Amino acid sequence: MKAFKDTRVLSAITDELFFTGFGKGVKKAEDLLTPSPEYLAWVNERSSTLSSLSGKQWVPFFYGQIKHSLDVKGGPFALILKSTGVNMNQLLEKAKADALHALAFLSYERRWDGDRVDQELLRALANNAFAMKKKGKEVFTVTLNVDEDSFYGSDYEEMLAAYDYSGTLEELQEDTRDLPDVAAREYPKAGWLSGSQRGTKVNVKAPRDSDAYYVQLRDYDSDALVVAGFVRPGSTCSLRVPKGDYYFVMASGPIWYGEEVMFGDVTEFTKTGLFNVLSSNYYHTVTLRVKKGGNLPVYGADEDDLR
Repeated sequence: MKAFKDTRVLSAITDELFFTGFGKGVKKAEDLLTPSPEYLAWVNERSSTLSSLSGKQWVPFFYGQIKHSLDVKGGPFALILKSTGVNMNQLLEKAKADALHALAFLSYERRWDGDRVDQELLRALANNAFAMKKKGKEVFTVTLNVDEDSFYGSDYEEMLAAYDYSGTLEELQEDTRDLPDVAAREYPKAGWLSGSQRGTKVNVKAPRDSDAYYVQLRDYDSDALVVAGFVRPGSTCSLRVPKGDYYFVMASGPIWYGEEVMFGDVTEFTKTGLFNVLSSNYYHTVTLRVKKGGNLPVYGADEDDLR
């Protein structure tokens, strides 16, 4: 037990199962996209175990491991190695969302130019692994037996399998195919887009953690469009309309493609009940968050309601 408690044993086991030589060579996320010759040689030596992915694709997994400890109480046939690091499911999901967002801003041709989808996923994984490493708290346990030909068992293989890069890439490719053919646009400035510019002020606010909104105020009786505006997450859009009865029609989503396509296939449409605008001696503030007991009923809508 004293021998196995030697820190050199932990170091030897850790160096066999995890590449631990990133060190000071990684000063920014971009450094993970150009792995060192030492790392690539280490991966190549373990090609039978890591053959499912390339060396570059494995980088976020191994970089995301933060610390290791070895429990030797069970003896040499039941050593318990604990690896603490970044939660791989969270890393992959966040990276997939970031990569999809980046791909949305490219034209259809550029999205499918070579291995662009794979490159964007690698870049997003590097950025998120670098950002998440300080907060990594997931603990994975691997049981080791020094008397076996392969001293690690299925625990280690399960740990590797938890980093489902291939599955995430397939999902990203499917989601990319569902994007509109046109490239996404930056959000317009929060505020007026078209229509009325006089009358009572109506402030429309969106919470910081919400999607963006394309908003229309329409005449309650005739359905005529009176004014349209855009609300960024965490911003306020100020519109002006004459005193009267109106209702809101809204489209919301995370990525903006312009007034024709709006937020693509993920656009959510809603409309409200009666919204009475008082004279210009007053102003109104509407917050775009559905609250229980709110005084402005919200209903489902569709694209035709905005035309």
